[in-house]
Amino acid sequence: MKTIRRDKLARDIQKGLYLATCRYDFNGMTDGPETGDGQWRPARIRTPKYEFYTDNFGRNNQRCIDHDQKPGFCNFDASDFKSSVGYACYGENGIINFTIHSNCCYELKRVA
Repeated sequence: MKTIRRDKLARDIQKGLYLATCRYDFNGMTDGPETGDGQWRPARIRTPKYEFYTDNFGRNNQRCIDHDQKPGFCNFDASDFKSSVGYACYGENGIINFTIHSNCCYELKRVA
């Protein structure tokens, strides 16, 4: 299998060049694996917005005020392309197998 650089893949996703579908995502919040509905959706990288605040103990903290999760898209985080455990490689028919970690993997295909 030929690998693809994940930083290049992230740049191409930001340009809107890929569709994605979830192959497997074990979500601890639902206590079970999610395999998605098999639909190909435009891939995008979220850009959440944060604000700084001071808590009741005088400590400076940060909280997310906008998760930037868009319906109808396959929303990735920028960190999905930087972890040391993930990889991306070409599979059959030019489909990219994108594994974020052992419990989360997607398929990507380039928009014609």
